[in-house]
Order: sequence, then C-alpha cells, then structure tokens
Amino acid sequence: MFSKQKISEGNLPVTTQNNKTGDIPSIIASDLKIVGNLICGGSIEIEGEIEGNVTCGQVTIRRSGSVKGDVSADNIQVDGEINGLVKGKNIVLAESGRVTGVIMYEALSVKDGAYIDGQCKSADKLHRGGVEAIDVSKVDNDIAGKKVTMIDGDKKEPVGA
Repeated sequence: MFSKQKISEGNLPVTTQNNKTGDIPSIIASDLKIVGNLICGGSIEIEGEIEGNVTCGQVTIRRSGSVKGDVSADNIQVDGEINGLVKGKNIVLAESGRVTGVIMYEALSVKDGAYIDGQCKSADKLHRGGVEAIDVSKVDNDIAGKKVTMIDGDKKEPVGA
C-alpha cells in the first residue's frame, strides 16, 4: 500500500536511495497522538505522543516526543520523554532526555542534564544468574543469628571456599 518512492515533478515514481542504516525512518509528527502499539523492522522518529509499546530496529524520541509504554530497539536515542521499560543494545540519553522506569542496556550514554527516575540494569549482568536479592525485613528471627553460607550459582560451591 505504501512504498518508499518519491514522485518527481513529472508524476513519475523515482526510487529513493537508502541511508546507511538501510531504511528511511517513519516519522510520528508532533501533532500526532497514537494510542496502541507500534512494531517496525526499521527506524522510527517520534515527535508526537505514543500511548503504547514501541518495538523496532532503531528509535529516536525527539524533544517534543513522548512514549507512555515500553520501548524496545537495538538503538535508542532519547531527546524527549519515556515512561516505561526501555530495553536496547545502545541507548543514548541526551541533555533534554527524560526516562521514568527501568533501563536495560548493553551500552548506555547519559549526557549532562538528562533525567532518570528508575533503575539502570546492564543486560550482561542480567544473564549471569545465581544472584538473588534478599529482603532483610522478611528474614526470620530464628535464623538471623546463624551462620549462612553463600553458594555461587554457576559453580555450585560455597563462595570463598
């Protein structure tokens, strides 16, 4: 239905050249609000408002853009605002970027002035396993004074042995 072609002055279709990333980004204009999920194999530039999840190869949230939902892409550039889970290989938060939620990344760059309200988790640390958080407030008083041996989940042996 939609193709990546430009119409020349003589109304003949002219095929456009692809850029370095291999595609021309889809642009969500500043006066556009979308309620629903966006799924794209290529690039998306968001200048408007999205209420839903965004999944694509590359996403750029411009200064006027906002996403209320999860964003998942290989490359994520945040100049605007995201409220939700942000998951990507390479994430860049610009000076005007705002994220409220969890950021899961392989590479993260945060410029001076960027705002994060939430957690940042490295993706390589998430796959190690064997590490589990203990809520101290829920520890039974009977075992509080006993010796505890920590076991490395990968090696199945006591830590420090």
